[in-house]
Amino acid sequence: MTVVFYRILGNDIPVRHGPYQTLRSLSFTLENEPALPGCKKRFLLNRIADSRIRDRLVAMIEHAGHRWDEIAFDPGVYRQLVTSEERALYLTNQNAARNLCIDLGLSDGEVVLPFDGQVFFSVEGWSGLMDALATDAISKFLIVPMFRLRSNQHALASKPKPGEDDNHLWAEPQIAVRAGADVRFNERLNYGRANKVEMLMRLGVAGPWDGWSGDHIRAIRANLADTRSRDFGRVPEAGFVLRLESGNWKADRNISFRVQTRQSGLDEFIARVDWAYRLRPLVQA
Repeated sequence: MTVVFYRILGNDIPVRHGPYQTLRSLSFTLENEPALPGCKKRFLLNRIADSRIRDRLVAMIEHAGHRWDEIAFDPGVYRQLVTSEERALYLTNQNAARNLCIDLGLSDGEVVLPFDGQVFFSVEGWSGLMDALATDAISKFLIVPMFRLRSNQHALASKPKPGEDDNHLWAEPQIAVRAGADVRFNERLNYGRANKVEMLMRLGVAGPWDGWSGDHIRAIRANLADTRSRDFGRVPEAGFVLRLESGNWKADRNISFRVQTRQSGLDEFIARVDWAYRLRPLVQA
């Protein structure tokens, strides 16, 4: 069985993330992640707006001997977007990138992991995933629990045990996809608008989102009858993955502060990209 593991490398969003988070995480991963038997490691560059960072990422990946694919940042397309919502969706592009990873990965593998760019597998986490895949050859989706790390050095320790220390925090799980999966990520949903949670809800995965409110969550629930997977409520867990340090532990620990820094950081990032490309002022959505 071949598992194609894509890490999606996107734009850093300070103050939600520390500066150069993606470069630092990639360097740590390439130096420290163990060999993953049965895995093809790949990377997807997702509309990196800073060409200098993009080129450094490519150089690091190629030096390590891994394949990379790209959804390129196109200034001409970006200039046609006139609202902050449109530009935010273009610059983050998370669900479209996840879907592309699924399509690319399933073209030459049985299972694809369309994961966030800052994740890291330990030997224990990968072994648990592979054991689950070998035991269950039927499920089209599997949930891979994820834990946020206070320090990248904790990625080199044994399996995290939530609740036993303050160095590992539970986070929204990642989703593994098998050939024949019937649903894909909703590409209309923006960063910070439950774009991965929407998929988890369509798969019937229980979590804290079951108690969330807000118009976007109510809209997801209202559409579940028409959009949920045939495997709703039958999605097993498999192994675990670690989310490397974001550079903002306070936001990692506090969801309200995380939401605040995510939005303010995204607004500032859009403003910087606009300035870099000398764009006209935004029309407020």
